[in-house]
Amino acid sequence: AENYKALEQACEQHLQDRTEDSELVAESHGALEEALQQQLQCWRSEHELAAERHKKLEEALEQQVKDRTEDRELSAENYKALEQALEQQVKDRTEDRELS
Repeated sequence: AENYKALEQACEQHLQDRTEDSELVAESHGALEEALQQQLQCWRSEHELAAERHKKLEEALEQQVKDRTEDRELSAENYKALEQALEQQVKDRTEDRELS
């Protein structure tokens, strides 16, 4: 009977130990899952920030291209106006010379 009682206590202790082990594993699993969720959220946030920075950079570059195109168009217009003014001066001088 003593052997049976000792065996029964050993089995109960083993069961209790395994239960405690299972609880610890479950807690560890929960903590690990929470840490992974936090890491995933950090990565998502970083990705969103990077995408936002990329979009802003892209918009800034598009604006620079637009500005440069406008500058080039204005330069072309200014050059044409200057060329016309010089042609008019030449014409005026030629007419002045002919009248003199």
